[in-house]
Amino acid sequence: MDPAFSTSQEASRSSRAYRESQRALRRAFQAWRRGRAHAARAWARRALSLNPHLADAWFLLGLLTTHDLRVRFTYLLLALKANPRHGGAKQALRTTLHRMRAEDVPLRPVPVAFPTEEAPRPSPGKALARRIFWGMRLALGLLLMYALTLTASVARDWAFAQVSVHLPTATPWPVWQIPRATFTPTPS
Repeated sequence: MDPAFSTSQEASRSSRAYRESQRALRRAFQAWRRGRAHAARAWARRALSLNPHLADAWFLLGLLTTHDLRVRFTYLLLALKANPRHGGAKQALRTTLHRMRAEDVPLRPVPVAFPTEEAPRPSPGKALARRIFWGMRLALGLLLMYALTLTASVARDWAFAQVSVHLPTATPWPVWQIPRATFTPTPS
């Protein structure tokens, strides 16, 4: 192994970027197992942008490349350069070489762009579904509050209709103008 490569690999292991790259790599494999190739590719690229020495990330990109055997061949060679003892990359490279010979594809690597993509964002469909879900919950809650308020006002009106309370009727004049009895004799 190249000494400059191993020292940079050791330096990257102790950094925060290494931990984040491992986390991105785990997410890439989880997405791959769930059949989400686009997300797996994006997470693998994210892991490689943080640490370009991850053989598993190069290997996963090689597995996910189905459109061009030469690009797959290049990714698998990069995986073996990062870890010459990577068993999965060796097996995939043997299979790819066999297919390349069968299809008369030239056995030379092609230049690939260095992955610099960020972590994948949730798809717009999921975000939209989430917003619709919370919007529906809000609308249902408001409707429920309106129904309870309406029910309470109807019940209050019904309760007042059932109780017969006789309130005193209002006098035609104000209280301060009510005539009072006096004890002085009035002339007759």
